[in-house]
Amino acid sequence: MNNIAIGREAFYFNNSQQGVAIGNYALYTNSSGGTAQENVAIGVNALRLNTLGDYNTAIGFQALYN
Repeated sequence: MNNIAIGREAFYFNNSQQGVAIGNYALYTNSSGGTAQENVAIGVNALRLNTLGDYNTAIGFQALYN
């Protein structure tokens, strides 16, 4: 999966391999049991609750939130 999401709930429980998510809740959970892989998140809650991390980068208000 190649992803990019810009806005309110951004990835919203997405189980992702690659990323970028520039917006309000940014990577909002991003993985439910799988691996989160190659993230990037640039916004209000940035990597908000990202599960099982991987290659993060988070540049916003609450950056690596949890």
